[in-house]
Amino acid sequence: QMYRQAEQEAQKCKVLERKIQDLKHAKVALIKKQREDAARHKEFTNQKTREIQALKRKEKNADKKISKMEADCQKYKSNLERSRSQCEKLSDKLKQTESHLMRLLTKRRNDLNRNINNSRESRVNANCIQHDLV
Repeated sequence: QMYRQAEQEAQKCKVLERKIQDLKHAKVALIKKQREDAARHKEFTNQKTREIQALKRKEKNADKKISKMEADCQKYKSNLERSRSQCEKLSDKLKQTESHLMRLLTKRRNDLNRNINNSRESRVNANCIQHDLV
């Protein structure tokens, strides 16, 4: 009976030893899985960080491009306004010149007509004087 009891105790020990070995293997497997999960999580985090940095660089470049375009637009608006102003000044000067030329032309016509009339009167007077002399 003691022999049987010792045998039963030995079997219980073997069962417990097997359970301990299984638990040790499970522990090793769990630690390995945790390390793999941690490595995957770290890689995922690093990838997302790189993506965020790339997007920030892209946004910064886009902002620079927008700022440059806005500056160019402002410069072109300024140049356009300056050109319009110059065009208006030249247009006003052209109108003044046309007006001045029209006044000169009218004056010359009047002077020419006066000279023609004076010349006719002189000829008529000269003819009258000649006629009176004859």
